[in-house]
Amino acid sequence: MTENKKRSLSVPVLILIVLTIAVITLFFISKVKGAGDSNTGSENDSSVSSSESEEKKHNPQYEKYGDISDMTIILKFGDQKETLDINTFSEWITVSKTKEGRFTYKTKDDEIKNYSEQLAKKYSTFQDTLKFNTHSGEEINIQNKSVGWILDENYTEKALKKTILNRMSITFDLTNGSEESNKWWLRIAGKYGKYEDYGNTYAEVSISDQYMWLYKNGKIIMESNVVTGGPSTGNDTPKGAFRVYNKKEGATLYGPGYWTTVSYWVGIYEDIGFHDATWRDKFGGNIYLEDGSHGCVNLPIESAEKIYDEAYVDMPVFIY
Repeated sequence: MTENKKRSLSVPVLILIVLTIAVITLFFISKVKGAGDSNTGSENDSSVSSSESEEKKHNPQYEKYGDISDMTIILKFGDQKETLDINTFSEWITVSKTKEGRFTYKTKDDEIKNYSEQLAKKYSTFQDTLKFNTHSGEEINIQNKSVGWILDENYTEKALKKTILNRMSITFDLTNGSEESNKWWLRIAGKYGKYEDYGNTYAEVSISDQYMWLYKNGKIIMESNVVTGGPSTGNDTPKGAFRVYNKKEGATLYGPGYWTTVSYWVGIYEDIGFHDATWRDKFGGNIYLEDGSHGCVNLPIESAEKIYDEAYVDMPVFIY
């Protein structure tokens, strides 16, 4: 009796074991199949990519120029830009293929050099002589000392050649003041723009009148008698268009035969600037002819403080 009962119980146990094995087997099969489906999906994606690659390779321009056919270089100059693409590059390179079907490129340096020269003529803003409307309304020609930008043609040529050979699509912002952008210029003076854009905030000095005016947004906010450089000692204040390059409170000035400290200094060109001269009790007139400065524009202290407060780096200064 007991033996039969044991045998009768072994059948459902056996069935349970078989079903368990079946479920586990189905589970692993589904996992494997899922993984296979996933791999198939990747292969499909790859085949799509391969298809796109094949389509690209059958594009006439790609067959002729390779990866360079869809490359773009953008050169930004303030709010202006130049866009270079295959229409440009096709004139600048010779293309060949290796036996394995790889593209190789060689630049036509004369073509890139010519383009760089044209670019410099178009976007360099420096001019030797500028036109300036004086306080009296007279238009004069004034020598440009530090207003404007000059593009470095040699650096431009090398940078373009390197970018093309590396097949890089890239945008160069050449006037954002970054270290990289500044490499493209031989000379940087003030905010990028044409001279006509110098604005209506600037300082104006008339040497013959020994007088200056400080404009802000088109309005005179300070005017003063001055003493400029002494011609009798060969220390004439230079004439021209300048820009403020620095300013300092409590600056020490020195040179051959003198050493002095001033309260306010605004540098405009080399060692020339505006500053107070508390050792003087008079300004203006013909003082400069026999008792002029060493080239700077001397001011009463209240006027020096005002221009110091209002001046900013790159502010235009016109001396005539």
